[in-house]
Amino acid sequence: MPKVLLVLFIAVLLNAFTVKAQEYTSASIKQTIQDFKKDPRGPYLRIRWFCEDGTMREPKDPCPEGVDGIQHASYKPLTENLAERNHLFFGEILAAADKNKFWDAAQEQSRLKQYQLNKYLQSVDNGWILEKAQFYRGAIQSEDEEAWGIEFYEWLLKDDARLEKNYYVIRQSLKDIPHSGDDNIAQRMRSESKVIAEEFPKFMDVRVKIHGQPEVSDLALVQNFRQEYSDELTPALKEQFDALVATLNEYYAPINLERLKNQVASINGDFDVKQQLLKFTTDFDNNTPAYDVI
Repeated sequence: MPKVLLVLFIAVLLNAFTVKAQEYTSASIKQTIQDFKKDPRGPYLRIRWFCEDGTMREPKDPCPEGVDGIQHASYKPLTENLAERNHLFFGEILAAADKNKFWDAAQEQSRLKQYQLNKYLQSVDNGWILEKAQFYRGAIQSEDEEAWGIEFYEWLLKDDARLEKNYYVIRQSLKDIPHSGDDNIAQRMRSESKVIAEEFPKFMDVRVKIHGQPEVSDLALVQNFRQEYSDELTPALKEQFDALVATLNEYYAPINLERLKNQVASINGDFDVKQQLLKFTTDFDNNTPAYDVI
């Protein structure tokens, strides 16, 4: 009898493991997407500190002195399970990602491509799975995403063979993975939006959007907001909105080749792609016709 019970116990464990590892069905994933859209936190669970020593801490309990860390949202267990079982990544936070795993060479860069697809759907479908969560304050820190993006491309572009083999994928990824760095303009943009939100609380959702997930559409978002609430704004606030619009225009202006040259020059190492980029920034300027560049 004990042997029979042991066999049954093992069978139950194996069955439980199989169920646990089973992929989610298309129908359940569709429902999850709808649920994420309606959830104020979307695919995220809560805000945490992630310390370099591997520990996680509460939002008001930062990493100990001498231990660096970053703050962003953690994922819901369901979000993590979808990644593990179905290799589906929703609401990816780059600052939390391992560079090699994000590159996902074994799956032909599936994870990177999903990140771009997420970004596209967010832009055309009112935030998509982040319809409500795009205003979840603190979920994503743009400066940490920028820093991660710079480190990612420094790591990625050091391998000339990888660049040659995946040139188109890498080139396309530059459109969506933030990598400009947290410069003075970006800091000013966040500061100006913060001041406005403190004086005019109705602007808080827009401010959170600008801080966590900045994109060029924020310019129209701010302009439309200013127009909609024009009657409620004081002359001083209107001036602050004008200043923010000017900063957004500056931030999203066409590429500054001198700035690009300085960024490329700051990359450690001496490899082909770096020299090619430096030559490009020297040979051309913003007035160069496109056919000359091509």
